[in-house]
Amino acid sequence: MHPCWLYFYAVDSTVPKKQLTGIYNLVAVVTHKGPTANLGHYVAWVKQANETWIQFSDDMTSTHEDSEILELSGGADDQHVAYIYLYKAQLI
Repeated sequence: MHPCWLYFYAVDSTVPKKQLTGIYNLVAVVTHKGPTANLGHYVAWVKQANETWIQFSDDMTSTHEDSEILELSGGADDQHVAYIYLYKAQLI
């Protein structure tokens, strides 16, 4: 797809629309590890459908559990500091 193209899809009015629940699930985190924003390393963590997390660090990937993601509190030069949290809304 070309990034500037627009696509239109027909909406089937017989299919019930999903409603927002007000509940959101964490699906990705962007972290930084280093002394300053200009000096260090950025890493992405993405939750997979099977509930495991994949860490994307340059050309390397590794799998992680929920408990490890909860420990991304940072605070020191050698720890990951979460910069961006990405959530997905639960629908009913």
